[in-house]
Amino acid sequence: MNSVKTFQYLKDERMRLDVFLLAELNNLSRAAIQKNIISGNVWVNEKTIKINHFFLKNGDRVEWQEPKITQLSTIQVDNAILALPNINIIDQIDNYVVIEKPTALLAHATANKPNQPSLIDWLLKNFPQARQIGEDPLRPALVHRLDKDVSGLMVIPLNQNYYDHLKQQFKLRKVDKEYLGLVHGQFSAPSGEIDLPITRSKNTGKMAARSHQQGGKKSLTSYQVIKQYRNYALLSISLHSGRTNQIRVHFSALGRSLAGDKLYQNKNITIKNNLSRVFLHAHKVAWPDLDGKIISYESPLPKELANFLTKLK
Repeated sequence: MNSVKTFQYLKDERMRLDVFLLAELNNLSRAAIQKNIISGNVWVNEKTIKINHFFLKNGDRVEWQEPKITQLSTIQVDNAILALPNINIIDQIDNYVVIEKPTALLAHATANKPNQPSLIDWLLKNFPQARQIGEDPLRPALVHRLDKDVSGLMVIPLNQNYYDHLKQQFKLRKVDKEYLGLVHGQFSAPSGEIDLPITRSKNTGKMAARSHQQGGKKSLTSYQVIKQYRNYALLSISLHSGRTNQIRVHFSALGRSLAGDKLYQNKNITIKNNLSRVFLHAHKVAWPDLDGKIISYESPLPKELANFLTKLK
């Protein structure tokens, strides 16, 4: 039998099991810890726990059985880092780093994809100090995120002071985030707003826009038309709230889903295209620095999206 380690949880506030073990087993990745929990190798008060989001209370006794091949965790993390696509650093100073997240990359591991390579793997490899930044050890230093299929700019703080500053700017809605998106259909007005609450559908599990009478989390998206094509419109899109999949959900609710968006594509759209990703790119981010001066960065469309536009009429 593999060795078993025992821990005692001695805090008044509750804490997730995987978060607690990440702090105690600092030689293992969060992915390895979550996989071991799901495999049934962790007990709380002599009961097997197989869910990562189990919450511990004061006095709980936690037992951890090592995986059959302990070194696999390190190997898996190394392989995950090798599997990461190239991540371009736009700028880096003492307080933060600005990157271009590529498409097909998770910002952080999820419960149903704990072993999939993510931006956090790259971040901890290149900026190990990030492990101590933030409030959630599973998502260190992240103050915002992009959907897996969305590319573009992200700002990541490199110390706790700047993490607190950026978090406050997001809370006060002082961070300007603009996206370039290609949607199906055309628009009669040069600009507009989508003010529809968003909630998770009980039927599909996907995010869905609802009427104000139906309820949901307040969500506001504004847009400006840059150029119209025969079957598409290129938009500059701004978020005024930060809901999961917000842009994709809102335009799908209008019947104008984003090109290449297989998850939220409207059923009545029959136009075929060869896009292998959703046409959505975070091309601008701006925020007030510690001294109040506005910092701004821009990113052009990735080559595959720019090339797609040249083929449209």
